[in-house]
Amino acid sequence: MGTLTLALRTAQSGLLANQQALDVTSRNISNVNTEGYSRKVVRFENSALVGAGSGVNISEIMRTVDEGLLKSFRIESSELNAMSSQNTFWDRLQDLFGSPEANTSLSHTISAFSEAVESVVVSPNNALEHTEAVRRAEDMLQQLQQMSIAIQELRLQADQKLSDVATEINSLVGEIDTLNDDIIASGSVSRETSDLKDQRDLKISRLSELID
Repeated sequence: MGTLTLALRTAQSGLLANQQALDVTSRNISNVNTEGYSRKVVRFENSALVGAGSGVNISEIMRTVDEGLLKSFRIESSELNAMSSQNTFWDRLQDLFGSPEANTSLSHTISAFSEAVESVVVSPNNALEHTEAVRRAEDMLQQLQQMSIAIQELRLQADQKLSDVATEINSLVGEIDTLNDDIIASGSVSRETSDLKDQRDLKISRLSELID
C-alpha cells in the first residue's frame, strides 16, 4: 500500500510540475509583445523522500535576460536621451540665430549695421548714410531684444522640463523601492518573483533614460 501511495504521489508531483511549466509557457506566448516581459524557463529538480525518489519539483522559474546586454542598452539609451534633449534646444537656438546666408539671420543684421557705420565714416556729411546707420542699429537692437525674449522662454521651458523629469524620477525611485521590498518578501517565502523583476527592470530602464 505504501509503495502504491508513493507511486501516486510521484506521478502527481510530475503532473503538477508540468502543469505549472505549461502555465509558464502560455504566459511566454501571450506576453511575446508585452514591453518589459522576459521569457521564462522552468528548472526542475528531483524530489527524494527517505533516500528514495518521490517525484519532481520546480526549483526555479528563471528569466532569460542578458544582464550585460541590458546594462549596455541602458547606458546607450541614457546617452541618446541626453543628447536628444540637448539637441532640441540647440536646434531652436540655431533657428533664432538663423543661417549665416539668410537675410533674416543675426550675422546678416550685424553685417548690415557694420557696413552702414563704415559708410558714415567714409561720408560723414551725408545725412542719408547717418539715417541708414540709425535704421540698421534699430534693426539690430530689435532683433537682439526678440532673441533675448525667446531665449528666456527656452530657459523657462527647460526648467519646466527638468521639474517634470525630477518628479518622474522621484516616482520611479519610489516604485523601484517598493518592488525591491516585494521581491525580497516573495523570495523569502519561495514565491515566484520573475514578473516582479521584469517590472523592476522596466522602471530601471526608464530611469536610465531620464537620469542624465
